[in-house]
Amino acid sequence: MIIPALIIEASLVFICIQLKSLDENITYQLNSLDDIPIYYRLAKRNVSLNLDYDLVYSGFDMKTDDGIKGRYYYMDTNDKMYLFILTNETSKLIDRGDAVTIKATISEDEASSDFIESEYTNEMKLGNNSLDGYVEKYIVSEPEYPARRIILINYTMAAAIIMVIITVLYFIVAAVFPELNMLFRLKGLASSRKKLIKKLDKEMKDRLISAEGSVYTTDNYIIKANVSYIDIEKRPAH
Repeated sequence: MIIPALIIEASLVFICIQLKSLDENITYQLNSLDDIPIYYRLAKRNVSLNLDYDLVYSGFDMKTDDGIKGRYYYMDTNDKMYLFILTNETSKLIDRGDAVTIKATISEDEASSDFIESEYTNEMKLGNNSLDGYVEKYIVSEPEYPARRIILINYTMAAAIIMVIITVLYFIVAAVFPELNMLFRLKGLASSRKKLIKKLDKEMKDRLISAEGSVYTTDNYIIKANVSYIDIEKRPAH
């Protein structure tokens, strides 16, 4: 039972390692807003960044059936306008002037950037296409960051590693102290394989009641000899 358990637990650890190595489950540090398009094209879309910029609320919100999921902010560098979607909690910190670090996902949302661009064009009474391409189409969205999935993978991996350690420790302890071997204790047979073989040998010699094919009945046990294993059942007390 221990070997199959170890195989399952080790497989779970391996799966978690593989999942953690995927780009969609890795969080990269974003140090420059100019790198946003590059990170997106390289599939490094989950990022951590310090919002120590002069962010301004755009007046637009991300709305769902459950209400406002996030608020659009922008950072104007004179060369480019970068858009951010921040959660309500982060928005409150930004509005207070606090510098915060967030984890977010870079997504391509040309429809939103074009809409905001056209709204600002109309508001400032500029000519058509005067801001064409000025608003970056890659948006840094905090609500889209897969925090739960990443946390679940990390916790599952930690739990699997702990299970492997416990299983190995139990195997070592059971080998040193056979009387603690749960498999034998649950069956009520013997504390070790050596003692089990000795006990069955005595049963077969001194207490054999009947033998039908591969099934042997003794005073205490029903023994079924299969091709790859032996099944032993303790007979109920008379």
